[in-house]
Amino acid sequence: MPTKSHLRAKTRIKCVTVVIRVRVLDNCVGCGICWTICPKGVLTGKLRGRAYVINESICSGCYSCQDNCPYSAIVVTPMVVNK
Repeated sequence: MPTKSHLRAKTRIKCVTVVIRVRVLDNCVGCGICWTICPKGVLTGKLRGRAYVINESICSGCYSCQDNCPYSAIVVTPMVVNK
């Protein structure tokens, strides 16, 4: 039978912080598909008349904006910031 210390070692959980980075590239034409399809409302308004203002803190990392952009102008990247 395993000892208590052995059981504890097997159930130890490593915690990390993951930040989602959303970038709108220069080839964005401001078509609005990303803004319309985002379930969290991460992309809002207009910036420089073509790209959107991004609130990364509410992004769930679903990739809907990236997957549906007809111009491949959005890149969603999850990043581990601490180990």
